[in-house]
Amino acid sequence: MSRDRLLRRRARVARPRNALRRTATAAAWLLALATASASELATAVDRLVVQGYEDPQGARAGLQALQAATTPATPDDTRALLVGFGLVAADSYLPKETAAAAQALRALAATAGPIAEADAHLVNADLEFGGRQEENGNVEARAAVAGYSPYCDSKDPALAAQCDRFNWFYALLFAAYGAQGERNTAAAGIYLHMALDAAVQSGSRRLETKATAILASLAQDDKDAELAERLIARAHELAEAEADPALKAYVMSFTGDVLDSREQYEAARAAYRDAMTIAQAAGLQRRATQYAISLGAEELRLDHPTETLAALDRAKPFLATHNEPALERERLRDETLALLALGRVAEAKAKLAEVLARYDSETGPNARIGVLRDLGPALAHAGDRAGALELYTREQRLLQARNDTRYDRDMQDVQKLIKDENERLQAQRAARWSGAAVAGVLLALVIGFVARRQIARNRQLASRNDALRLQVEHDPLTGLANRAHLQARVAAAGAPFEGALFLIDADHFKAINDRYGHAAGDSVLVAIARRLEAVLRERDVVVRWGGEEFLVMVEAMPVAEAVVLAQRLMHAFVDSPVVADGQEIAISASIGFAVFPLHGTPPGLAFDAAFALVDAAMYHSKNQGRDCATCIRSLDPVLPLDISSLPATLAQAAADGRAILDVHRPAETASPT
Repeated sequence: MSRDRLLRRRARVARPRNALRRTATAAAWLLALATASASELATAVDRLVVQGYEDPQGARAGLQALQAATTPATPDDTRALLVGFGLVAADSYLPKETAAAAQALRALAATAGPIAEADAHLVNADLEFGGRQEENGNVEARAAVAGYSPYCDSKDPALAAQCDRFNWFYALLFAAYGAQGERNTAAAGIYLHMALDAAVQSGSRRLETKATAILASLAQDDKDAELAERLIARAHELAEAEADPALKAYVMSFTGDVLDSREQYEAARAAYRDAMTIAQAAGLQRRATQYAISLGAEELRLDHPTETLAALDRAKPFLATHNEPALERERLRDETLALLALGRVAEAKAKLAEVLARYDSETGPNARIGVLRDLGPALAHAGDRAGALELYTREQRLLQARNDTRYDRDMQDVQKLIKDENERLQAQRAARWSGAAVAGVLLALVIGFVARRQIARNRQLASRNDALRLQVEHDPLTGLANRAHLQARVAAAGAPFEGALFLIDADHFKAINDRYGHAAGDSVLVAIARRLEAVLRERDVVVRWGGEEFLVMVEAMPVAEAVVLAQRLMHAFVDSPVVADGQEIAISASIGFAVFPLHGTPPGLAFDAAFALVDAAMYHSKNQGRDCATCIRSLDPVLPLDISSLPATLAQAAADGRAILDVHRPAETASPT
């Protein structure tokens, strides 16, 4: 399913309405909490967080009543209430209130323990994903998972008792969203299966239903239609048993996603319409608005722009009175696309400026790249080629700027969090052993028994971790290593980088998807992977860098040998078409390459800088008409290597004689520029 749809349906699953929820007052909560245990308080908070998705004011009032009733409050009580306030604020996209709750949770960690820090990450992840700041949300979600794991995965009853299974479930769910946004379906699947386990452990059939529905859409994205069918049928069965209209609508919306992935657009449209109708009948305005926008997007797929505008009009009344920046952005985007499809270009361009301004100010680079990819082809189809070219240029700048080290730094922070927590738990265990007054022989026997069990568990854990690492560091479609694998390998080798780098981008890949379908596009990517492997040696590294980009890293070699390898890589594309579903698809590639250390560059060039140079060379190949390879032979040592403007800098330097670039074409000699 699309990333936008997965994020849009992050909504919590509502419980059936009842009198307590409709008429909750401070007095009612005081009475209900008079003899409540800590677990009952957590359950009450969870119920209010769910209520807050449709009724944030009522939920906040209920939380305030709980807070007043819970006096004096233990650190765990305070934790539960702060998480409740934070999640309700995040779901309503109130950044200041969310930040206040997260800050209070961090301060509470001194008395409640590190799990309060994990709570803060969970609250922040909810806010970031709601606002489509997916990159930040991904880091926060993984930090939350890392913080909860020592408790929620523990066999120690004292530690496990501190785990709120609802919070654990949503942390895993957000981590799956982040992995899906990175197109890492293997990691997303792992997180979702863990979320399903957490749902079962919590005893909540509603959470189990939600996880099952999402797994169905993921299975369909992996082309496992049979598994997707079984999972979505199971989700419908669970939803029917709960007799909850919100849950039924939720599962119906994911049925639409599964059908959309199968390109059964009319059936998907019917599913979204059913989801919207169920939500409207139950008075669930926010969900009905979400499903109306999904319905509008499906009408666009069916080339029904007038019906798209009608569906989006249903969303306007709710959005006019509620703080829903993400939904409003999507509505404006789809309205712009529908106007362009209708030939109402002037109206569409007026909307376009607002759409881009909103995405630029409210979202991260992934969402901005996505909207530019949606709007550019639509502008071109409507006849505005200059406008389409402008959007394409903006997209390329964003793609280049995204090749920075922020993700690596963030992941280092997460790894440090895991390491610190493990050290703390080990210290606690050591203190318990040292303070135990047990007879010497018995103590030795017990320690031996525990040690043997621990060794066995460590072996199991190592085996699981190896399997997980294999999944996480390899691309599930092509079987090639992925970016995470290469970054780990480069980090282990250390700086400076030495060797030859080739960045390969399949030409006109979007046109292949548009003309032949995404299944054929996947077949082309798999064929490219096999052809590259056939050209390279076993010790060479070939990585699916992302989308239709591949990166090849080989040991240092003379430039002349690198040119020969570049020719072989180009011929791997153009020598024969790819056959997919009986259709012959011609392919070619644009390549940028260099051998490091590069003549003229500063000594000790790091991998990121080396990659930025071959990336700029690859764009130079695109500008030379594609189906060619640009080699950077030398650079002026004082040339500024600003990543954000490197392609333009490199082209200008070649024109000024401050850089030597050789352009090679299949079976042709080099042409210096």
